[in-house]
Amino acid sequence: MTYEAPIRDMMFNLDHLSQWPQVSALEKYGEIDRTDARAALEELGRFCTDLIAPLSAVGDTTGAQLDGDKVVLPEAFAAAYAQFVDMGWQSLAHPVDHGGMGLPAWLARQPPKF
Repeated sequence: MTYEAPIRDMMFNLDHLSQWPQVSALEKYGEIDRTDARAALEELGRFCTDLIAPLSAVGDTTGAQLDGDKVVLPEAFAAAYAQFVDMGWQSLAHPVDHGGMGLPAWLARQPPKF
């Protein structure tokens, strides 16, 4: 079974539950429209489909190890997180002046569902 990000559901939430008209009316987000939000969600969804979802098999076969008081994950997890950070996904809602994308926090809080 292949993971597919629930973009349609996320966009429903954006359109009907997030108060998007009020958020997008704020000066801070005046240049961000629904198309920008969808594009960000689609790209993050692609990242999750291509890189994060396949880690489930690695986690199932290799598993985490307890090393003293630390939990050590398979190396693939650290590599995926490094790529997540390098691509800037952790900074969706951070201000552009500080290296972020300046998107509303709502977009940054949509956890992937596997």
